[in-house]
Amino acid sequence: MPNLAMTEIVKLTPIITAFAAITGIVFGLISLLNAHKQITLNNKHFMYEKRVSSYMFFVSLLAMFESERKSLNREGITNKPYFGAADVTFQMLTNNSQLSGLQSGYEKSLKDIDEHNKNLTLIEEVRSQGRMFEFEFSGEAGKLANEFVQKYFDFLDQLRKYKILHNGIKDYLNVEPSNNNENILKKFNEESIRGKVFDSFDKLNAVYQDIIDKNIMENLQSQIQLTQGGLFSIFKTTFLSKHTQKDQSN
Repeated sequence: MPNLAMTEIVKLTPIITAFAAITGIVFGLISLLNAHKQITLNNKHFMYEKRVSSYMFFVSLLAMFESERKSLNREGITNKPYFGAADVTFQMLTNNSQLSGLQSGYEKSLKDIDEHNKNLTLIEEVRSQGRMFEFEFSGEAGKLANEFVQKYFDFLDQLRKYKILHNGIKDYLNVEPSNNNENILKKFNEESIRGKVFDSFDKLNAVYQDIIDKNIMENLQSQIQLTQGGLFSIFKTTFLSKHTQKDQSN
């Protein structure tokens, strides 16, 4: 009898071994699928966070621009020096936490090389964030968002150059320049440099209008929702919708 039992055990051993191997493979596949699922979820969450961060930055630029665009449209047709108003415009277009370094270093960067380099570094960081829109968002939405960011900082750069001109004329006259200094303004080529400021504004404004006309904000929101299901609906930017409706009503 013992020999018979041993014979049966020997017969069953390959079956048990095969079953154990198959069980191990099955559990291994389940673990692999779970790991893949977790990686996918982590990637989606990472992309969701990146898209939301970029979207909020973009919304803040749009809001600052909208607050200034009507006055800039008016200033662009007056054909008068824009010195004091240009300073105000620069301050208003950098009036958020991410751009506060540009605002606080505006005057210093014109005279201090270290401050100037800090400003250049910050501007390049923000421009790079704009370029990421084309990787984070697909189609025309990502392209136009990036274009708006680049044109926004082109305009800030023209305002900075106009500030340099303003300081140069002021130092030359030892007083604040006015419309009465027509010959001096011509000597410093003020009208041409002011023209570049408003050419830059017109290009920025054209991209802004494209964003409104083509419902780019809704497109960006939809892409965020696709990344993370319904979570974005909690976060949806009502003020941007009001902001869009207000612009279209004007």
